[in-house]
Order: sequence, then C-alpha cells, then structure tokens
Amino acid sequence: MATTVLLIDDSRAAQHIFQRYIETSSEFELVGIASSGAEGIKLFQELKPDLVCLDILMPDMDGVQVLRALKNLDNKVKVIIITSLGSQADKVVEFLKMGALSVLSKPFDSTTLIEQLKRAVKL
Repeated sequence: MATTVLLIDDSRAAQHIFQRYIETSSEFELVGIASSGAEGIKLFQELKPDLVCLDILMPDMDGVQVLRALKNLDNKVKVIIITSLGSQADKVVEFLKMGALSVLSKPFDSTTLIEQLKRAVKL
C-alpha cells in the first residue's frame, strides 16, 4: 500500500510539479492538495495522511503556525518543510526544533523529493 501524502502550498505551479513528481513513484500517493494553511489543517484532519509536505510562505498562515497546529492535532505527524527561502539556518533550526523531519529547498527534482519522502517514512 502506498504512503499517503498531503501537500500544503499556495503556488499552483508548485502543486502541479509536486503532483507530477509524486506520480513517478508507486510508493507514494498524493491524497490531497491545500492552497492555504487553514485548508491544509482541515484536509489533514479529514484525510489523516502518512506525510505532510508544507510550504513556509502562504497568504493566511505561515508554515510555523500550520506546523504548530498539525503537531497539536497529532504529535507524531511527519512533516517535510518545502521552501523557496533557501537554507536560512535560523528558519531551518526553528522548524526542526518544532518537529519537522527535514527542509527541502525549491526548486528540487523528482529524485530529491522521492528520496526525502522515503527518508521520512523510515523515521
């Protein structure tokens, strides 16, 4: 059975690319896409995915707020942060301290994404 993934990212282009990359692997199934933090939290509660990929910058809530809300709902939730902010050390440390498994910088290729997802499943 495939590992289920929820994407929370407001960028339509990022959503499309992410979906295309996920479709290259039979190990993962994209079960939901949310364009806002609030929508992502709602879908997380409904779908109960195995993994969440979360963008930092969104119009309604930032990644910190969404990650905090997800952790309050399920402390064992597996979250990978995806960002175009690059590797800002302070942000990376903050997300890792909050329980994110890793931070993936945009742009990334399908191989990198699938490797990160596989690593997260094992943790």
